[in-house]
Amino acid sequence: TYDGTTQGSGVLGTHNYVVRETSVTADGVTKSSEEHAFSVTVSDNGTGELSLSTKGADTDKLDFTNAYEAKGSITFGGNKTIDKRAIQEGEVFEFAVNEKVVGKNGKERLDEVATGKSDASGKITYDTIYYALNANEDDTGTHTYVVTEVAYDKDGVKSSEAKHEFTVNVEDTGNGGANGLKVTPSTDAQKLDFVNTYVATGEVQFAGTKSIDSRVLKAGERYNFTITEKEGNNATGRTWTVSNDDKGKILFPEIGYDVACLVDDDGSFLAQRVYTYEIA
Repeated sequence: TYDGTTQGSGVLGTHNYVVRETSVTADGVTKSSEEHAFSVTVSDNGTGELSLSTKGADTDKLDFTNAYEAKGSITFGGNKTIDKRAIQEGEVFEFAVNEKVVGKNGKERLDEVATGKSDASGKITYDTIYYALNANEDDTGTHTYVVTEVAYDKDGVKSSEAKHEFTVNVEDTGNGGANGLKVTPSTDAQKLDFVNTYVATGEVQFAGTKSIDSRVLKAGERYNFTITEKEGNNATGRTWTVSNDDKGKILFPEIGYDVACLVDDDGSFLAQRVYTYEIA
């Protein structure tokens, strides 16, 4: 609605007008840059009424469209651990954040929208995901994300097969501005944790020779020898029995170990563990 009426003999003639928006009080709304220019010619027709004619913009359509913009964002977080040892210096694990999107063909696909990396402490830092609502973008609604670890297989550590799938709801508050969009995840987005599996194995094999001090071994002459894992520091009491061959060689079977043997009674991990064996 426009105000203002001009009266008096000085109004006769042509008047040029430009209508602009001067101020905006709504949050997130940008003042329109549109202008409406037109002229009004006023003449006296001698009958007691003034005749008006306009030229230029349609004076019944002095419309203005304002730009509204609201923004929002979310940054995921999490922690990276290895099940049977600490993260070593220089070990970096990477993660992918994919959004489920339905294409024009109606088929669902995963689009990578962010990545993450772990630091020396295991803390995972992800890229920030931004949302916008404006004339060209409308990110309001529900977004479904799938977060996984990038394949890793090095130094006995294999990547986790865990998958975090959840939704993030983006809603316009009507307030506009940098925080005009309310962003709500369906889960704790700071606990997207991953645990890697560590596998380490080793083996040892003992050997010896059987001899008789005053003669050689006879063909088929056999002696039995038993190696016993003695009780003590995590010993299991395992035993193996073998015999010598015709040349007197004694070869015991390989004894295998894995990383589980370094787990202490309180669940912590030892730098080393000593086993004692007795051969008789």
